[in-house]
Amino acid sequence: MSFTDTIKKNIGLIALIVLLGAGVYAFNLNNGLFWDDDDWIVGNNYVHDFSHLKEIFTKDVLSGFGLNSNYYRPFLLLTFAFNYAISGTDPFGYHLLSNAFHVFNAILAFLILLYVFRKKTISFFASMLFLLSPLQVEAVSYISGRGDPMSVFFMLLALAAFIRINVDSSKKVLYRTLGLASMILAVLSRETAILLPVLLVVFYVSFLSRDKFFKSLWQGIVKAIPFFAISGVYGILRLTVLNFQNTLNFYNASNVYADNLIYRIYTFFHVFLEYIRLIFVPTGLHMERDFSVHTSFFQWPV
Repeated sequence: MSFTDTIKKNIGLIALIVLLGAGVYAFNLNNGLFWDDDDWIVGNNYVHDFSHLKEIFTKDVLSGFGLNSNYYRPFLLLTFAFNYAISGTDPFGYHLLSNAFHVFNAILAFLILLYVFRKKTISFFASMLFLLSPLQVEAVSYISGRGDPMSVFFMLLALAAFIRINVDSSKKVLYRTLGLASMILAVLSRETAILLPVLLVVFYVSFLSRDKFFKSLWQGIVKAIPFFAISGVYGILRLTVLNFQNTLNFYNASNVYADNLIYRIYTFFHVFLEYIRLIFVPTGLHMERDFSVHTSFFQWPV
């Protein structure tokens, strides 16, 4: 069954996802722009009209504000320019678009899960958990955080296309084009989308392949090569012509964490456990969290 047929057969549940998502996030529609929004939108000349497309695609996100940044998210800035052209700095349109990305993500999650598992109840409640989890509020309600739901949207589109590539050989070129284009837009929305090829391989081994592990792993890698190529090209560009402020290090001054890769790995174990906890016990939510730098494998909770 195609995704189109799946949509038609489950239009009622999809409508419910839209209603619940729109209702829960309606609280943010008139919340003003603040903090990074001032740098990324209010005072950023590049998003105030469409005459700066060259600068948007060749410079970092804060160049239009007169600052230097390590972030390169041109497609995100284009959506800000779209909102600014319609309503200036009035927050309603910005929040409406961010909310829409999040709701569409929940719909895509529902359709993908349903397509893979054929379990309507499980797929619906999983998408509800994604849609309504308090962990999502920051990324959705904070306008400058739109890169998160945007990149997820295009990553899920790429995943849906990747699934179709492996089940419908008659339209392989079409789906591969859609998948690769979606990944490019995901990467240009937020840098972490370069990990998509790895996720595609994991998904292929876990849910699409019926072969033994190592054969499935190799097949998944081969099928994801075009996506790995995009990550590779993007990585080269970010290390060369798009390396605005030491791409591999977000710290302006030398410090023990930045200078020791093994310390960063140790600390990651602690951070990973904390984020797993937040999935199940979403308390103490804040956009920044402080962690002690761990310098030994034997420190708790490393």
